Amino acid sequence: MGVCLDETELEKAFVVGEPQETRDTKISFRRMQESAGRWILTLFVALLAVGFSFAYLVWQAYYGYVAGVLTVGIALAFVADLLRTTFTISLSWTALLAKKPVLPRARDDHRVALIVTFVPSSEDAAMLESLLQEAQRIDYPANQLEIFVFDEGDGGVVNPIIQRVNRLPGHRVQRISRHGQRVYNQPKGRFEAKTKHGNINAALDKIWRHPEVYGTFDIMMGLDPDHIPMPEFARRMLGYFRDANVAYVAGPQSYENARRSVVARLAESQQFVFHTVSQTGANAARAPMLVGTSYAVRMSVLQQVGGIQPSITEDMATSLAILSRCNPATRKQWKAVYTPDLLAHGEGPATWGAFFKQQDRWSRGAIEYVLSGKLLWNTLRMWRNPLGVMHYNIMMSFYGIMGVLWLLAAANMVVTAVWGPTAIAVDPSHWAIFYGWVAFFQITLYSVMRRYNTSPYEERFSYGIYGMFMSVVSAPIYAAALVKTLLRRPVGFSVTPKGAKASGDSLFTFRINIMWAAFYAAMLGVAISLGHMPLASMSWPIMGIAIALAPAVLWRCELHAQRRALPAGDGAVVDRLGGSLDSQFEELMAGQETVPTSTRRPAALSVLT
Repeated sequence: MGVCLDETELEKAFVVGEPQETRDTKISFRRMQESAGRWILTLFVALLAVGFSFAYLVWQAYYGYVAGVLTVGIALAFVADLLRTTFTISLSWTALLAKKPVLPRARDDHRVALIVTFVPSSEDAAMLESLLQEAQRIDYPANQLEIFVFDEGDGGVVNPIIQRVNRLPGHRVQRISRHGQRVYNQPKGRFEAKTKHGNINAALDKIWRHPEVYGTFDIMMGLDPDHIPMPEFARRMLGYFRDANVAYVAGPQSYENARRSVVARLAESQQFVFHTVSQTGANAARAPMLVGTSYAVRMSVLQQVGGIQPSITEDMATSLAILSRCNPATRKQWKAVYTPDLLAHGEGPATWGAFFKQQDRWSRGAIEYVLSGKLLWNTLRMWRNPLGVMHYNIMMSFYGIMGVLWLLAAANMVVTAVWGPTAIAVDPSHWAIFYGWVAFFQITLYSVMRRYNTSPYEERFSYGIYGMFMSVVSAPIYAAALVKTLLRRPVGFSVTPKGAKASGDSLFTFRINIMWAAFYAAMLGVAISLGHMPLASMSWPIMGIAIALAPAVLWRCELHAQRRALPAGDGAVVDRLGGSLDSQFEELMAGQETVPTSTRRPAALSVLT
């Protein structure tokens, strides 16, 4: 049993509608809120959210505090709320700009290389084989599309898979590897060892140098090995390249294992803001981000920018490198398209350790890119597209601001614990009412945009609560990433373990969370011992402890529930699962043999009628 979409889910996944016959080569867009009434509703809620946020800032600055007392604590609180208001403004702005493209019918004359990166030590071979079997069924002329596995291993894992897959009808599969080749395994740069960008660039260099062996291609499409493409994957992306100035097309990610894994379900919901709001908002600027899976990019553009950019978040860096340059043929700036069509179904992190590793890599990459000055340099080169410049600066600041907010809260906790909350001269009930309205309209705006969520795997009427929760509990990870970046701690590319390669969690997984919980508990103890913690102020350290420990508590509750459900003596199996609510657990309950999730994918993505 695997990925199956019924008619309702398929309609939800294909957001942009049917391909259109058109002679116009320029891509046109429609508002996500197709009716004027819904757009006006979004505008109304956005204005209320921003208005109340600003009003709260003014009220706090002029009426909430006693001047001259604990100015450090006051400044910290004000800066934190100013940053929070920035988030509200950016969400409101992108929600109002959100657009989806009109899909032109794809031509069959593009030569396409579909590439799949694979790391045998971290990724599941059975998962790769399932992907290749599905990729062979992609609806596109067989002589125009070839599949490549960019293998980081010696071929012992991948070669037998390719031999089996090539016996089946469909597109041909080839393997390219840099294993054991020093020229393609450098300490830094384009061909950096043990990095995704190094792997892709090495394989592309071979393709470009030896077209007589591998062929020549116009478009490169990319998938991670856990993403199963739908048959429409090529035709619903390639149509946008009718516009000569479209450099790349990006698609959304969705976690099929969200139906079986608690962590994947929460992580799936967290992606909503980026894929449904931020990326569709970027369509207004023709500048969405190139995501590292489910994408298509012109080969000529990659050659122009020197391949995939060296970074632990190579997709983001490559996006800015491309969008800051011009098409040499037309002398117009390159642009991009984001299609909200869900054309590939992936697997998300199924354990807290995998999720934390993923979030750490994304946040480190974004923060380093900002602090290194590369963001400033590339956005200055995008001066022809001021809307795109504004969008990228807002989007790239997310992880850094979340980290700063967490550290500001900790600093304010120290000030309050040592010197007391004497700076505050406001009735807590008044504060609760005012801040409550601010939070209400922010959540309302978030919920209004949930209507356009394309994921078929999230529960209906969830209102994105899971995603909000994951963003909050990830704050300690973002703070740690910010500190490590400022201290210039070395960082390397890490693959998020998937399928049978995923390992379980332990208390060590939550070491950062436990450290922060201990910090807030210590500050609470100091404040109580000094008499600086009235009842109304105790909510802040208690909230900090709750946020820090929430992932560990969920993990333990999940393990406890599984142990109670299993027959006596099978508790060790739960430890191996690491708290993942996948079908391995269901099969154990049925007394069947445990089989890795990835080996049970179907031969095709089917529509149930």
